[in-house]
Amino acid sequence: PLLAGLIFACMPPAPAGAAAGDAQLVKVDQGGLGRGSRSIVLGLNKAAIVELPVAARDVLVSNPAIVDAVVRSTTRTYLIALAVGQTNAFFFNDKGQQILNLEIRVERDLTGLRDALRHYFPDARLDVQAMNDHIVLSGSVATAADADKARDLAARYIGKPDQVLNMLSIEGKEQVMLKVTVAEMQRSVIKQLGVNLGTVGDFGNFALRL
Repeated sequence: PLLAGLIFACMPPAPAGAAAGDAQLVKVDQGGLGRGSRSIVLGLNKAAIVELPVAARDVLVSNPAIVDAVVRSTTRTYLIALAVGQTNAFFFNDKGQQILNLEIRVERDLTGLRDALRHYFPDARLDVQAMNDHIVLSGSVATAADADKARDLAARYIGKPDQVLNMLSIEGKEQVMLKVTVAEMQRSVIKQLGVNLGTVGDFGNFALRL
């Protein structure tokens, strides 16, 4: 049918080997006539299937720009995540009584980004989290260059560089600073001792030619 074709055209393609009905299933076992409330998290551009135990006549989504609802039958509705944000969906029976209030939060699906970070930075301790329409990189990497590369990878993944918050720390940074400080202290001690700085001196691990 034309409607079914439209619904599945809106869904992202399933990965190789995945089942055809790979959308998230929200099955409400007890709807009744009470003010039941449920909450779900949807990945951006992903879909969920809501199955009700009783027939619904009306479905209302408070912000259709975030989630689109397609009523397939009186007991089955498809929810398609269109944008990052929060909204809710109300289901009513033929008497106008509420069957279900579904609280919906849409977030970016970061599974692919996490896999890419683990692949390109196998020795780093990286994590990525969604925060509204932004993503946050945290953990530690070996060098500042690795931190820049990780941020660039995240920016390309979401397509919006200004929405990547880089909170990565650099391993070994304090160690490098410590070596510089020790070298400067050694130079100061040499001057205080009145050593001829025009000659080459070998002081432990430091060879100075000034």
